[in-house]
Amino acid sequence: MVKTHMLKLVVDLAKKVTNVEFEDLQLNEDKKAGSVFVKFELEQDMSEKITLALVYKELKEMRTEFRTDISELKTDVAQLKVDVAELKTDVAQLKVDVAAIKACPTIQKELKIAQ
Repeated sequence: MVKTHMLKLVVDLAKKVTNVEFEDLQLNEDKKAGSVFVKFELEQDMSEKITLALVYKELKEMRTEFRTDISELKTDVAQLKVDVAELKTDVAQLKVDVAAIKACPTIQKELKIAQ
């Protein structure tokens, strides 16, 4: 998904710079260098392929932001799992309390009177 988003940004940037439509786009990342390489063919009557290498700081920052967002979401999911476990424990305790209340002799007498 990140690669798809990065490819869209690169294509949009290239379209703005060159005013040319591109086809057959391929995206490769050099993770060590933080570079993004885009290979494409021009739609015009050019037979040669052009390789464009972009080192684009914003793309690297966006990738970092995406990773941070994913980490935060994982933390939120973990906390939700803890909350659900606590809720299950609370519900179980409530069931025990209700059973204890119903088992109380005074409550049983009142229940019989109410019926």
